[in-house]
Amino acid sequence: VFDILDDTLDEPAETVQLKLSNNIGAALGNPEAVLTINDDDLPPTVQFSESEYYVKEGESPAPVTITLSAASALSVTLDYEVIELTVGRQFAGVVIFEPGETSKTVDIPINDYQMGDRLNIILTTADNATLAPPASAVMTILDPNRSECHRLTLQKNGYGILPLTTNIEHSLGCADGYFVA
Repeated sequence: VFDILDDTLDEPAETVQLKLSNNIGAALGNPEAVLTINDDDLPPTVQFSESEYYVKEGESPAPVTITLSAASALSVTLDYEVIELTVGRQFAGVVIFEPGETSKTVDIPINDYQMGDRLNIILTTADNATLAPPASAVMTILDPNRSECHRLTLQKNGYGILPLTTNIEHSLGCADGYFVA
C-alpha cells in the first residue's frame, strides 16, 4: 500500500520504479514494475496585472506585468501581440515563465509612438496555462511634459451638494480623485 500525497502544483506525470526482493518461500515471476502518478491539478491562469497602462511619450520601454495565478512545475509559454489602435502597426513577442515563477515584466518599446497613441496588448496563446481576464490591456501614451497627478480636495460652504469630478482626458493615468494640475 502506497500513500500518494495530493498537492496543487501543476506538474508532469511522476514515475516510481518498484522492485520486489528478499523473497522467502516463493519464486518471483516479474519482480519489477513502474508506477505512474498522473497529475490531476488544473494549470494556472495567466493575465495582465492591470487592464490599463499609462506611460509618458519617450519613456521607453514601458513595463507591463503579466502574472500566473499559481506557481507551476512546468514552463509556461505565452505569445502576445501589440497593436497600435490608430494606424494598426503591430509586433509580437513571447514570454516564458520558468517553473516556480509567478510574475514577469515585459518591456514594450514605445519609441515609435506619440502622445495620444493607444496600444492594445493581447495575450494570444498560452502553453501549460489558461488565459484569464484581463487577457488584454490598453496602453495610452501621455504628454511627456505633463505634470504629476495631484489630489483634488473639494469642500463646500453653506448649503448645496458637494461638486462632482470626473477624470478628463489630460488626467488619464491618475488614480481616482487625482488630477493633472
